[in-house]
Amino acid sequence: MAGDRTYPLWAFLLGSGLRIGELVCLRWTNVDLARRSVHVVEFVSTLGHDLVPSSGKSRDAVRTIELDEEQASSCRVRRQRLRVH
Repeated sequence: MAGDRTYPLWAFLLGSGLRIGELVCLRWTNVDLARRSVHVVEFVSTLGHDLVPSSGKSRDAVRTIELDEEQASSCRVRRQRLRVH
């Protein structure tokens, strides 16, 4: 799986504990690689085949999570490939 192009995405998802509806809404502006943290502030849920804005699954849904060095490194590589600043 490590050679698969989607590996960094799955590794980040599983390692961070984010829900898919949180990952879908994650923006680079909410990723702080210098501090190795992610600010989870937007959410979506599925309604049939549609994605709809959501307030999150709990009152603690808005949060900051810490990234380990491997996750942060994976994000840096992905960001470079996308050329996002």
